[in-house]
Amino acid sequence: MTGAPAKPQMLTTLQALRAFAAVIVLVYHSNTEIFTNPKYFTSEPSHGLFQFGHAGVDIFFVLSGFIMFHLYRFDHGAADMKNYLERRLIRIYPPYWIVLTALLGAGAAAYGRFSSGNVLSSYLLAPFTVGPYGSPKTVLIVAWSLYHEVLFYLLFAIFIWSRAAGVVVLGLWLAGSLILLVAPGPAPALATFYFHPIHLLFGLGLFSAWITEKVTRDTALASIVLGALLFLLTAAADDRASSLLPSQARFLSYGLAAMGVIVGLVNLESRQAIRAPKAAVLLGDASYSIYLIHQPALVLVAKVIARLAPATRADAGFFEIAMPLFAIAAGVALHLAVEKPLIHRLTARIRQPRAGLSPKASAAGDFFQRDAMAPPPHLEPERSSPVQPRGDSLPL
Repeated sequence: MTGAPAKPQMLTTLQALRAFAAVIVLVYHSNTEIFTNPKYFTSEPSHGLFQFGHAGVDIFFVLSGFIMFHLYRFDHGAADMKNYLERRLIRIYPPYWIVLTALLGAGAAAYGRFSSGNVLSSYLLAPFTVGPYGSPKTVLIVAWSLYHEVLFYLLFAIFIWSRAAGVVVLGLWLAGSLILLVAPGPAPALATFYFHPIHLLFGLGLFSAWITEKVTRDTALASIVLGALLFLLTAAADDRASSLLPSQARFLSYGLAAMGVIVGLVNLESRQAIRAPKAAVLLGDASYSIYLIHQPALVLVAKVIARLAPATRADAGFFEIAMPLFAIAAGVALHLAVEKPLIHRLTARIRQPRAGLSPKASAAGDFFQRDAMAPPPHLEPERSSPVQPRGDSLPL
C-alpha cells in the first residue's frame, strides 16, 4: 500500500479509559471473589458498591472495535492483513502464555480437573467446548474475553484483505449476535459463543470510530457528558438491584455509554483540547498485564493473610484498599519487566516502514503497541443471565 495517510499518534485519553476499565474490574473481583469469601475475610466493607465493575469488559470491547477501525482502516490487501495479524497475535499471546504457564506450573495439582483439551484450548484461545451462556472452558477465568477478542481480530482481518468480503462477514456476524440477543432460545453450544450478543459491543466501537471525525467540538463535549451520565445511571441500577435493568439492556447501556465517551474524548484530543496525565497513560499501557495478573495476585495475598495473620480478617477495610493497590502494582511491574520489552523485541522483527510513508509516519502505528486490546476482565458467574459468559475459575 502506498501513499496512505499517516496513522494517528497514541491517544492518551483512550489509555486513561483503559486504565479506568482495568481498575474497576480489579476492584470488582476483589470485592466479589475475595471479601465475600469467608475463607479469606468475614466482611465486605464496601457492601457491593463496586458491583458495576464488570462493565469494564464492555468498555474494553467497545475500545477494541474503535481502535481496529481507527488504526487499520487505510490498510488493504494481503500484505497489510499479514502485518496486522502478526501484530495482533504478538500483542495477545506471548504475555498471556507466560502468565498461563506460570499458573499451571505453580498449581499443577489444583489444575488436575482440567482436561488436556481445556489446557490446549486455553493456550490457543480457541473454544473446543463451551459452558453455560457460550463461555469457553478456560483455565484462567479472565481469559474468556480474549477468546472473543481473537475471534473479532480474525474477522476484522477479512475486512483488511477485502473491503467487500469484510463488510459482508462482519455484518452477518453482528446480525447473528443481534438475533441471539432479541430471540434467545435453544441453539448449538458453539453458536452461543460465535454469535454471542456481547459481540455487538465491537460493532459499537466500529461505528464510533467512523463517526468520531464527523462531530463538532460542542457535540463531542455533549457526547462525553451524556455517555458518563448514562454509565452512572446504569451503574446505579446495576448496584441497587439487577431487576431494575435487564441484563441485555445493561451491557448495551454500558456499551453505548462507552461509545459516547470515546467519541468525545478522541474528537477533543484530536483538536489538542485535552490530554490524559502520564500516570493514567502508564496504567493504560499496563492494563493488559493488570488484567492477566490481578486475580492471581489478589488470591495470593488473601491466602497469605488467611494463613499468617488470620486475626486481621475481620479488619477488611484496610485490605480492601491495600490489596487492589498491590494487584495494580503487580500488573505494572509485569508490564515494565516482561510485557513491554517482550512485545518490543517481537514487533521489531516485523516493523518495516511502508513504501510512501516516512519512518516517522510508519512509527506512528506504534500506538497499537499500546492499544485498547481488551483485557479484558470477566463477567462473574453470579451474573447469571442469558447474555453473560461464565467460565471455570481458578481455585480460590
